[in-house]
Amino acid sequence: MSLDWTPEEVAATVAAYLRMLMMELAGQAYNKSESRRALHQLLPGRSEGAIEFKHGNISAVMIELGYPHIRGYRARKNFQRQVLFEEVTRQITTRPLLEDAAAKAVDLLAEMPLTEHFDNVRVEPPLRS
Repeated sequence: MSLDWTPEEVAATVAAYLRMLMMELAGQAYNKSESRRALHQLLPGRSEGAIEFKHGNISAVMIELGYPHIRGYRARKNFQRQVLFEEVTRQITTRPLLEDAAAKAVDLLAEMPLTEHFDNVRVEPPLRS
């Protein structure tokens, strides 16, 4: 198989990535491994590792476009610039809900973590024997 991804492979991978991103931005649970395995069934010529690497490429494009990216898919800058950039841009413009979800995620207030008062967890030091 060619090292370069076909436009069809890129389109399927971008679509899967954007579905996961939408779920993440909406606070919904999703499973990256399940998504990757399902995508691998559509792209049998690509390994799951190659698909995961491509997701990192998509993260790099999302950052360049000023969008959030999926946590856990570290941006990988070495990618088929024209093909991938154009496909991500095309799919983003056909998903107006992504823009809304990204804006809402930015506007969410950060949740304060639950903390204990350390006075309540203080214990006596152990006795020496």
